[in-house]
Amino acid sequence: MQRKPIPRPYYLEKLQALREKPIIKVIMGARRSGKSTLMTLYQEALHGDGVDDAHIIAFNLDDEANAHLRDHEALHQAVLDRMSDNGTYYLFLDEIQLCPQFEKAVTSLFLRPNIDIVVTGSNAFMLSGELATLLAGRYVAIEVMPLSFKEFRNAVAPENNSRETDFNRYLQYGTFPALLDYLTVPHLMVDYYEMLFNSIVVKDIATRHQIRDIRSLTQVIRTLVSSIGSPVSARNMANTLKSAGQPTSVPTISQYLSALQEAYFFYPVPRFDLNGRAILRAQEKYYLADPGFRQHLSNSASPDIGHLIENVVYLELRRRYPHVYIGKAADKEIDFVVRKGERLAYFQVALSILDEATRKRELAAFDSVKDNFPKTLLTLDTIGTNTSYNGIEHLNLLDWLLA
Repeated sequence: MQRKPIPRPYYLEKLQALREKPIIKVIMGARRSGKSTLMTLYQEALHGDGVDDAHIIAFNLDDEANAHLRDHEALHQAVLDRMSDNGTYYLFLDEIQLCPQFEKAVTSLFLRPNIDIVVTGSNAFMLSGELATLLAGRYVAIEVMPLSFKEFRNAVAPENNSRETDFNRYLQYGTFPALLDYLTVPHLMVDYYEMLFNSIVVKDIATRHQIRDIRSLTQVIRTLVSSIGSPVSARNMANTLKSAGQPTSVPTISQYLSALQEAYFFYPVPRFDLNGRAILRAQEKYYLADPGFRQHLSNSASPDIGHLIENVVYLELRRRYPHVYIGKAADKEIDFVVRKGERLAYFQVALSILDEATRKRELAAFDSVKDNFPKTLLTLDTIGTNTSYNGIEHLNLLDWLLA
């Protein structure tokens, strides 16, 4: 039995706030992150507001039944054929990047005053081309990520597990919505991740960028996975691969890194100079769009919970703040610095600080911060949280994720 769509209120509220505004809504994100489901939820909300079926036009270009619409002229005409009056029409185009020159159809349709357009795409490249040029200031990108822990816990609430049990499953099984259907048959998750990995790497990356050496690309991905939470550059990756007997040039690795970012497989996080307030692009860190991939792609037998929760915190910060950085000052580093407007906030992540030496080390990371913006230390501790150390707030990670 098919699971009922998981509510995504954060994204749905964004779409509803933009309803009938003269702007194209572009839903972006990794494959299987829930973009199509979000469009379904929005269509259900429109039905609930009294919009009839005839005024909702939806085409999924990933469906072979719509293969003929992967021609921009045919797509344009198919939409016009469905518009029979002057009422408002809601147009949903799923996986629009499968239609070459789709921007010509979208920009032409956008000129009509009675059409509200929502499109989805599985790579960021679509916003770097002609669509962005022609519609500068007339589209908004909504980035959909796999499930947050709060969304995951709400979805499995009928099972009545403790939040600690749910968090262990969240880390172990991953955050893609479809994985919830495999919670009772976890051995099938390996097959699902294999399918998902091949789909992203082959369809979204290798085919698009004409990469023939899949083995080399996969090796770069595995190296990145094992480097979560550590500074990365194309040059030091090239050295690592060379020493492992997999020589790959720096330009090739740079191409791979760009493609992985474009497909929303990894997120690069630049460094933020805490003293000069400058953004430093060298030695970025990379985090996975879904921490579950670490379990399936890492060569290590250890789950490395410390880096897993660091990855989870990064993703949650990305949901909550428009800008996320790594804080750097001389020999000190803060896990994350976030910015919204002119305001900053600082976050340090640790498994536990019950050990006094560990507590001192984690708190010392904030020594280089001289302003009065919020400073937060997140741990899995259940003892000693909701306290403050000289203005540094210590919170339980699960409390913070569910807040």
